[in-house]
Amino acid sequence: MSALLSVEGLRVHFPVGRGGLFARQRMLKAVDGIDLTLAAGEALALVGESGCGKTTLGRAVAGLMPASAGTIRFRGADITAAAARRRSDARRTIQTVFQDPFSSLDPRMLISAIIVEPLTIHGIGSAAERAARARALIEQVGLPQAALNRYPHEFSGGQRQRIAIARALSADPILIVADEPLSALDVSIQSQILNLLRDLQQARQLAYLFISHDLAVVNHLADRVAVMYLGRLVELAPRDALYRTPSHPYTKALLDSIPRIGRGRRAAAAVMSAPRKRMVPALEAAPGNDPARAGQVAACHFKE
Repeated sequence: MSALLSVEGLRVHFPVGRGGLFARQRMLKAVDGIDLTLAAGEALALVGESGCGKTTLGRAVAGLMPASAGTIRFRGADITAAAARRRSDARRTIQTVFQDPFSSLDPRMLISAIIVEPLTIHGIGSAAERAARARALIEQVGLPQAALNRYPHEFSGGQRQRIAIARALSADPILIVADEPLSALDVSIQSQILNLLRDLQQARQLAYLFISHDLAVVNHLADRVAVMYLGRLVELAPRDALYRTPSHPYTKALLDSIPRIGRGRRAAAAVMSAPRKRMVPALEAAPGNDPARAGQVAACHFKE
């Protein structure tokens, strides 16, 4: 498979606090030197705890956030700081499904207008063609055509996420950045949306950058998994290899955090009563969203 997306040395830094007259401005390194590739039709999962920089990386790829350094190549073209027209072409073929289906849809717009909004922005098709496109897409995501004449507040969370997916599909993208698309939904609805995403990928040969903190969900969709910690990738491997033989201690800790039925109360009691051992020393002190991470050293982020 050829590389559809290539990210090289990507950095996204944010200023923290106010620098004084002689004080140096501190920087929060949300994304700190990421290298990865994504092939056409591939689903790459980006996992890690809250605050590790997953969403920032996804937004930078989608062009919603400027990069501080590094390059983003899409279909061979550098789109990191591309001219407006080239960036617009990339935005049409890179679409985003956001985490919160309640805030990502304009409450004042009809569903028909929401779905065809990317077509309207990019000037694609006539009004009649857009309307036909909306009817086809709403059925493809499992909702009736009558939904097109309603407003977002009339739908459940799962239905809203289906509408958001239909909007992302309207401009015929080849890459979808899915930013925690299941985390705001009930477990029963999560499986429906996950199956929908998988079916759409197979039918349309879509590539996914699937952002999640839930490794159990990732196991059902991803071809490869990239593990992110404090702005950097600590492990990148095919899904089965990563789940079977994780290399990095942080990856092992994430896998151990997946709830499993059958461990038994005795095993849990033994763990609770045993002397505490710091099997992953730096994990207990992981700063997460703490701005103190702005003072990171140039070493492994797991260094004590």
